[in-house]
Amino acid sequence: MKARALRTLTFVTVAALTAACTDSTAPDHQPADLGEVLTEMTVPSVSATLVPGMPATPSASAVTPSSCSYDAGSQRFNCPNVTATGVTFYRWFTLLNAAGTPQSQFDAATTDGVHLNSSLAGNFTANGSNVVVAGNEDLT
Repeated sequence: MKARALRTLTFVTVAALTAACTDSTAPDHQPADLGEVLTEMTVPSVSATLVPGMPATPSASAVTPSSCSYDAGSQRFNCPNVTATGVTFYRWFTLLNAAGTPQSQFDAATTDGVHLNSSLAGNFTANGSNVVVAGNEDLT
């Protein structure tokens, strides 16, 4: 009888934990537009804020979709390079439908994913030393 009660308690506990985890991991908000999607994808690991001594470059961190031009050959949107204090930021993104096929324009009804690439390269002086930086983020 004790083994049966333990199995029942274990089942109830696992079921309760599973139900609790299921709802908490689901996104509660879908981005309304491409600008919001790209803002949410911007991760600071390539940004100037994590390189000690590098001057802040807020204009390099956010991708503004309207400033990026579509290139049919590569099927991606190339964004203007931003150079600040000797470091250049390069960014591009590809819009994808549910099948993973690139799209030439954002459509809230059919765009299912975004592939964003951000990289930086350059050098600057910090505390009397020349610092060379290079980095890349590739997010989908």
